[in-house]
Amino acid sequence: MKRRRFSLPEFAMKHPVTIAMIVLSTVSFGLISLQRTPTEFMPPMDLPFLGAFVPYVNATPAQVEKEIAIPAEGEFQTLPGLAHISTNSSRDGCFISMEFEWGVDMTEALADVRDRIERLRLLLPKSADRIFVRHFKLETFPVMMLGLSNTGDYDRFVDLVDRDLLPKLQRIDGVADIELMGWEPKSIMVDIDQQSMIAHGVSLYEFIVTLSAANVDMGAGQLYDAGKKHYVRVEGKMQGIGDYANLRLSNGLHVKDVATGSMRAREEEERHSIDGKRQVFLMVTKDSEANATGTCAGVMKELDKVLASAKFAQ
Repeated sequence: MKRRRFSLPEFAMKHPVTIAMIVLSTVSFGLISLQRTPTEFMPPMDLPFLGAFVPYVNATPAQVEKEIAIPAEGEFQTLPGLAHISTNSSRDGCFISMEFEWGVDMTEALADVRDRIERLRLLLPKSADRIFVRHFKLETFPVMMLGLSNTGDYDRFVDLVDRDLLPKLQRIDGVADIELMGWEPKSIMVDIDQQSMIAHGVSLYEFIVTLSAANVDMGAGQLYDAGKKHYVRVEGKMQGIGDYANLRLSNGLHVKDVATGSMRAREEEERHSIDGKRQVFLMVTKDSEANATGTCAGVMKELDKVLASAKFAQ
């Protein structure tokens, strides 16, 4: 018995309902996939980079290099698959950048780094007790950057952005983190008169310890009285520049005799602007499973709503 073969046009002519159902099913599955598949800003890729930061304040870059960077390099350079290691020492601490060979399992590399960190703690100064590790992935890169400015008081505007706008944006579904750039909040800055300290015999160590010990707010344990338990706290928070100025040093002098203070921001290390106009920037990072397009649309919708409020309109 000889079988006859049908071409696709002939099959479509003879079975139009079957062809219509196949096309309809394909289109339906495509539409469902389009709605449920997250839109990625960058393709998923596990980059062979790890970074570690060791905060070490009140030290010079040379001291940070000697006490932090050199021991860290000696500990990390034996990591399997490590291609390159570099350190950057500053007055705030030491950043260690580690580049691995392509193909290295970064999950295992991260575990090896954490193991080395526990051994490194034994070599570092006691005050350098915190070590932060970051694994760089393409999906952790910001999906959105916003520049904001106004025509009024810049510090007041950025303070509103930090206190009012930022918390609302961070609650949006899909937002993992928002970093504020281009603004340094004001704090009490102390300017030491070195000649006056030498003349009065005041050491820098004593001066720093006095300031640190005076500003205390911590738990001091528990107290039991007649079967009742009371929590004890030591509260000695400084309320302003005047409280710091009147602190007494060991030789009977006050802090104001050898130093002056003011409420101001730190010196700017970088400045952000667009077309010469100073702006504050928001860098938005999404959750790993979130839709990039949907997250950005949600941020813009909430941003327009908040900026149109009376608070920001002033």
